[in-house]
Amino acid sequence: MVEEKRKLNPISSDTYNERFKRLKSQPNLSMLDTINIKLLDFDFDKVCCISSSSINVYCCLTCGKYLQGRLENTPAFIHSLNFNHRLFINFQTLKIYILPDNTLFHDEGTISVINEIRHLISPTFEEEEISTFPKRCLSLNKKEYLTGFVNLNSTSDTSYITTIVLAFAHITPIRDYFLLKKDDVGDILKSPNLENKLGLLIRKIWSPQLAKPHISPNELIDYLNIHQKSNNESTPSQQTVPLKNPTTFLLTLIHQLSKTSNNLKTILFENLQGKIDIKSSSTVTKNIIDQPVDDESKKKIKAKNKIVHTPFWLLKLELPSMPILKKGLKADDIPRVKLGTLLSKYNGTVSTHAAGNQLRSLKLKSLPNYLIIQYDRFKNNLHVNGIKNGFSVRNRNQTLIDYPMKMKLLNREYQLIMNIIHKSSSIPALNNVNDIDDTSSWLIQINDETTDEWWEINERSVSRKEKQLLFLGEVFLQIWRAK
Repeated sequence: MVEEKRKLNPISSDTYNERFKRLKSQPNLSMLDTINIKLLDFDFDKVCCISSSSINVYCCLTCGKYLQGRLENTPAFIHSLNFNHRLFINFQTLKIYILPDNTLFHDEGTISVINEIRHLISPTFEEEEISTFPKRCLSLNKKEYLTGFVNLNSTSDTSYITTIVLAFAHITPIRDYFLLKKDDVGDILKSPNLENKLGLLIRKIWSPQLAKPHISPNELIDYLNIHQKSNNESTPSQQTVPLKNPTTFLLTLIHQLSKTSNNLKTILFENLQGKIDIKSSSTVTKNIIDQPVDDESKKKIKAKNKIVHTPFWLLKLELPSMPILKKGLKADDIPRVKLGTLLSKYNGTVSTHAAGNQLRSLKLKSLPNYLIIQYDRFKNNLHVNGIKNGFSVRNRNQTLIDYPMKMKLLNREYQLIMNIIHKSSSIPALNNVNDIDDTSSWLIQINDETTDEWWEINERSVSRKEKQLLFLGEVFLQIWRAK
């Protein structure tokens, strides 16, 4: 039996075009070999290195340069021709393009290296994943780190900012808000604001897929330098603390974030804000009738008490005065005070003199889920020509604080979860005249509640800290979590 010849059906032009498009849309996997993930760094502003424009910016996946456009004669197009670099990712859409062909690289989310790059640009999380944090991970350069416990390195002295960012990243309701918030990366670039910039940095802090076990906060800091005005325009003698310190940035951050989102505002107010009663009473003198007018005949009469319910974001504790310490002293030579003694200021029984011949007392009314305490180490203690004229780091109050790991206030149990520590360094004298004040820097100590280990993080390193040695630090801020 002769086998019947198979007939070849002609291909219609429409079918041919569809097949051609489908074939063309298949990813050219050989191009993946041109990706050099070690050269990719997404911690900086998404600005073209040629045109300085932030519009329609791509990253070359071969060399890591930020370049604008993909059409003919654009920086990215010319770069592709000159260096034969083919794959570029768009920062707004996270889509990959082949240049100079100007065709879309269809990966359908199935190529691991592409997924890693997208996660490096804008990490995303699921609620189930967050419940496992913190966890041990390996960065893409094979360095071990603990999610949430990474240092934020910067080229300038911005430790007063980075410590507060890390603190916010470890206040669970704030952390979860940012990690689960589904931000569109394109919207972040089109209309950047403080919430978006801070949220992106916090998501990177908790990312289990970092390129390196540290992060640069420069994108947030550049935004602050451009958009944020000074929170305090008073003269140094009118300020209560030096301008560049964690408290100033903390209060600025809360104020600004409260204006960006009602949901975030609710989280901040419900978890960080408490209330105190400020009781004030004025004292006047009145002559007793039919008595001679002299000092003995005057009787003090107390006016009606006035109580004001006042919200607070942090409790400020004044330290007892102390002599200026000489260099080289040991910890045993530094005065110490118990936290409970300082907190007695807020029990309603301690009265202090206020303006207008008034006596004032403070009493805690309600406490937040996260209680922030500030120790007032800086006073108006810089003397110029015998006149107080600002703040001296060198003359700060260095009293050590004896504090427990747990305490009870208003029948609420609190556990210490963070310390922000002040460090000072001296500048060498010039011409044997040392009239230059010391400089300040800040670090944070954070408790990993899953293991009860303490970690100390500065701008250069992350290291374990013995719980028994925490009190030796010059603590400036503490954060306590209600149990």
